[in-house]
Amino acid sequence: MTERTALSTMPNSTSSEILSARLDALELGLTAEVVRASREARRWKCAAISAIALLGTGLLGLTTASKDVLPLIQTNRLEVVDSQNRVVFLATAAPDGGRLDLWNKSGQNVLRASAAISGGDLAIWNSNGDLAVGAFATRGGGRVEVSTAGRSGAMLASTEDGGAIALTNARGLAVFGANASTLGAALRIGDSENRDALILGSGEDGGSLAINSAKGGVVGRLRAGTDGAEFDLASPDGARRIAARANAAECFMLAGDSLGAAKLSTDGEGASIAVLNSQGQALVELDGSKEGGTLLCRTAAGNPLLLAGASAGESTGGTLQVFNDAKVPVFAVAANADGAGRFAIASGEGHAVIVAEGGKDDGASFLLARNGKRAVTMISAPAGGLISISNATGAPVVAAGVATDAPGGALVLRSAQGKDLARIGTNEKGCGDIVVFNADGTEKKSFSTSR
Repeated sequence: MTERTALSTMPNSTSSEILSARLDALELGLTAEVVRASREARRWKCAAISAIALLGTGLLGLTTASKDVLPLIQTNRLEVVDSQNRVVFLATAAPDGGRLDLWNKSGQNVLRASAAISGGDLAIWNSNGDLAVGAFATRGGGRVEVSTAGRSGAMLASTEDGGAIALTNARGLAVFGANASTLGAALRIGDSENRDALILGSGEDGGSLAINSAKGGVVGRLRAGTDGAEFDLASPDGARRIAARANAAECFMLAGDSLGAAKLSTDGEGASIAVLNSQGQALVELDGSKEGGTLLCRTAAGNPLLLAGASAGESTGGTLQVFNDAKVPVFAVAANADGAGRFAIASGEGHAVIVAEGGKDDGASFLLARNGKRAVTMISAPAGGLISISNATGAPVVAAGVATDAPGGALVLRSAQGKDLARIGTNEKGCGDIVVFNADGTEKKSFSTSR
């Protein structure tokens, strides 16, 4: 039917509007058809009797092989009536082509098949007189609608670009839809208010999935990119909370809110975790690489506060450093080259003022310094302990410890040039011994006691 096809293809009409227009057109056509059928019933009865008489005469002249088959019947209108003389089948010629109508025993028109400008058109009514199924051809494909109580419940259509399907709820809202095109396919599920709840699609780069909240914000998204995958989670208002990306070279995941975030990333060299503030600055960084792991804490201005992790260089073990506001390390604990512990405290300028270190032979050393120069050194060695006191230039001027050439202890006083000026110790007999030198060390005086 021309009217029905034209309404069904209006670009600005909704599925409900198309359905209502098709019903109106069908009802108008049906009413006119019934009135016309009633007026012409008697005339067609007479014509039918005459046609039967003529057909009977013609059949007498046919051969035995063709007496049960008529070679041709032509008419503009063909009616089939039941035992009560009611029309139950009607075949007519319409302006756009042929049309077939069927009535049930209650006199209701339940099916109409007709030709239209764009192709075939089929309508099926239920016993309540409501359109139940509608199918018609369009210029680019076809469309089928299944209806309930005057509203469309399901729709299936095809076009030159692909196919589409829609399911409608009791309120007439198309809450489910799917379509295919040259770019891929898409599936949409709406909520009770027909807002987007879930969208599943595919495109040139791959598939995608989007989940929306009742407020309309996208709370979940998964999609394939040109070189990997992307994943996002958001709060009900649409603010992003978790974001993840992955490709062949690296991947990362970011989780946070308006106050800060945490980022987990990895690449070919290792992995890292970063805690960010609201401005996106990294306050805490945890890194792992071939050399080991490190932990770095920063101020809001980006200055380092604490560094802990694997020792650098030839050291074996871990290290811990604390920085001041000037980004200068003032405290450090680490393993030295021998694998023993090392402890250091520095001045505000970064000069070590206290250093304690263990040795590989179970010995140890302790150093007090100023302005980068040694002031006091204490050493524990296999032979015993040693204390060295230096002047402002770092030259040792006092040394005290266990004597190496005699039993007991020894005390040495030196000049700034490193020459011994006095020695106090024990001699080979175990008695006290004092030796005094001149400035250049060429003359000496000794005083010792014997038993």
